[in-house]
Amino acid sequence: MVVALLIPFSPLIFTFLFYSCRRLTPLLHSRNDVTLSFSPTQLTRREIGIVLLLFILRSLSHIISTLWRFATYQKTPSELIGSDVDHEITISMPLRTTQEDVSKYIRAVQAEHVNSFQWTNVQHLMVLSAWAEPAMLLLLATRACKVRPLGAVNVRNRMELLRPDICKPDDLGHIDRAIISASYTKAVRRVKRGLEIDLIVSLNLPDQKGTLTTVFRQVFTLLEFTNTAPISLEASKPVQQTPAWQLLLQATFLMRHQEPSLWANVCKDYNLIHTSSIAAKVLGFRGKLAHGNHVVAMAWAALREANNEADDTALSMTLEPIWLEVSFKRPIIMPARLDALSGHTLLPNESQETTNFQVVSKDQVMLAGSVGKFV
Repeated sequence: MVVALLIPFSPLIFTFLFYSCRRLTPLLHSRNDVTLSFSPTQLTRREIGIVLLLFILRSLSHIISTLWRFATYQKTPSELIGSDVDHEITISMPLRTTQEDVSKYIRAVQAEHVNSFQWTNVQHLMVLSAWAEPAMLLLLATRACKVRPLGAVNVRNRMELLRPDICKPDDLGHIDRAIISASYTKAVRRVKRGLEIDLIVSLNLPDQKGTLTTVFRQVFTLLEFTNTAPISLEASKPVQQTPAWQLLLQATFLMRHQEPSLWANVCKDYNLIHTSSIAAKVLGFRGKLAHGNHVVAMAWAALREANNEADDTALSMTLEPIWLEVSFKRPIIMPARLDALSGHTLLPNESQETTNFQVVSKDQVMLAGSVGKFV
């Protein structure tokens, strides 16, 4: 009852809380396009706490609404259910980086031999992904957004490094004229377990003529559960299930208990399931979880170190435009000993070679994906 009484006054409450985090006040506006003045790499712990509070408030509001509808014998559809989302929501902000931001990424991916870190195609892709991710979290925190972050899971990611010639590894430590934009599309897909929606984050930098050009793009696919039946984890699949995939490279790597906190310093995702073992156990996990993209970055760093002479697009340092797709199969509990596997196959049209990869623990596939280059 107390929470229900507070809901109508939530804008005033959060306006007061935002006084110490004034840069986030545009998130409280009901506009469909929000502009922020700071870089996602400059988000503070306090501001991230405010974003998490916004997530919690939206979930509480949904729970209260659902209980009311149940008590009054009304249907309880998801806010997303309908033909489409009402309006496309967008958020934009600058990206500014320093050499310290680069060092944080390297320490999170390769704790040892920091000075010899190799910027392969995949690592170039993943660092931009990590810096762009806070824009997605801030998009979910906007007042106009209808996606419930605490009631949704990230099931797939697609990342595209489109113009590595504009943003080279040597430039990563002093980006200052970039613009990040994030939006979620109007289309909502109905799937077996609920509703899927895509959130798109783009990084734009000026080219040699000064024209803003999309250098990097990532599509986060979120699943919002809409049924009331318990959701079981996807059954694990045997390693190398596809006969057409020939194993070429393999490496073993460790993820220590503190690894998620190192990655959170880079991508600003301080979700308690990643940073607190107690919170993760309260939510039904055996311990705190690894970030999915962090596992991908560490897996390819391990493959590069174990197979330094490998002739592979993903491990190459020629800075080619590439794409990477990954599906998250099972949660990875910290600490973990993991095997990274990669091999080659052909796309259905047989016109482009790709590299398939898996991260495996005790013969269970934890995540799987593909890397390919644009032609």
